[in-house]
Amino acid sequence: VPLAAVAFLLATRRNYRPAQLTRWIIGLLALMALEMVNPLQGGLAVGLSGGLFYIAPMLWYFIGRQVGSPALVTRLGKAVIAIAILAALYGLYQTFFGFNYAERLWLQLKETYASLNVGGVIRAFSFFTSPSEYSAFLSLGIVLLWAACLRGHRLALIPIVLLGVALFLESVRGAIVGSLGTCVILWALQ
Repeated sequence: VPLAAVAFLLATRRNYRPAQLTRWIIGLLALMALEMVNPLQGGLAVGLSGGLFYIAPMLWYFIGRQVGSPALVTRLGKAVIAIAILAALYGLYQTFFGFNYAERLWLQLKETYASLNVGGVIRAFSFFTSPSEYSAFLSLGIVLLWAACLRGHRLALIPIVLLGVALFLESVRGAIVGSLGTCVILWALQ
């Protein structure tokens, strides 16, 4: 993946004036590359594997700068909101009506999956593979809808109620607090 990202960047290189954030990220990447050869960390293999986990994801900033646009981000946000609404509807179905046959079979295979079974109750996970992914996606949908509401789209409040109920019934405190905190910060910064 890092080689593909670098090849993509070299192939689609645009001449643009680097922003201050770009300079800071380049500096951070240089510092990370220097840390990869730090002899006190446990060897070069440790440094290289750390580089895969820290340097490679940072390259996506540059790819996003190359191919991203406000229109693309708007379309991506709308897609995330639509998926979050569908996920909430299916998660609420699982909460109130139970799981379908295939999901019950999958749950039997995952008897020891601790995050699914809380207090003897199997939590909904919609069409995701875990309740934590489901709750994170609901949180993201709430924050995006709140941002739309702050920009004047008052109808965005309607799906927030649906996603909020689904998130509340999922009972993941971290996702609830994170969503509320992020929405408060967005409101304060507007």
